[in-house]
Amino acid sequence: MSNLLKDATATLNELLRMHDLNRELLETLQVTMLWLRDYAEKNNLPLPNGSTYNSLINKAQVLIDELTSSDGFLQRKKSDKDFTEPEFSLYNCV
Repeated sequence: MSNLLKDATATLNELLRMHDLNRELLETLQVTMLWLRDYAEKNNLPLPNGSTYNSLINKAQVLIDELTSSDGFLQRKKSDKDFTEPEFSLYNCV
């Protein structure tokens, strides 16, 4: 395999890794923000700038959707047996 092909493969693998990390970070941000909003509502705690907060949640979802629907070749197909993290439920955390 030529050095050029090796370099291109390494670059693609790094892009795939960064893509996955970005998606995971956005999903973690969104779940955390939803949990905080839910907690605040259940405990009658006001969220400052509530509309801005909700806009950020919506923006995170738009970005997640964009990452997962428009990247085609960047989406890796992983089997369920490779899933190592426990399933997270927003409503079991409180």
